[in-house]
Amino acid sequence: MYLKFPSEISLSWGLLILSSLFSAVAILLVKRRFNHLGVMEVFPIRRFLTYLLEYLKAPAVWLAAFLILISPLLWFVSLKKMELGVSYPAAYAVNLFFIFIFSALFLREKLSWNKLAGALFLLIGFFLFYNI
Repeated sequence: MYLKFPSEISLSWGLLILSSLFSAVAILLVKRRFNHLGVMEVFPIRRFLTYLLEYLKAPAVWLAAFLILISPLLWFVSLKKMELGVSYPAAYAVNLFFIFIFSALFLREKLSWNKLAGALFLLIGFFLFYNI
């Protein structure tokens, strides 16, 4: 049996993928800023506030905040023509895919064979779940 995406729900799939992309980009921007600033000290409180103010100076952080706000709204709209039981696992799988790719490309994090196999099994599981 093949996956079928009727034209009436293709926009929902597009919004779901865009939502996951926005979420992954926001997470990447947040992580890069934390990496740039280094270790966060919580005590004394003055150091923490200084760190926080420095963190908020970056325009990328504000872009990340905007994307974090928009991402769930796109996903909510995609739910109009999708079942929640399909949409939620799909959004999770697509988000995980983007995070793997972005973390390797932009943060130089290593992708192990175990991580790739886990992502592949997740994707296979999603397709099996969707076709059942």
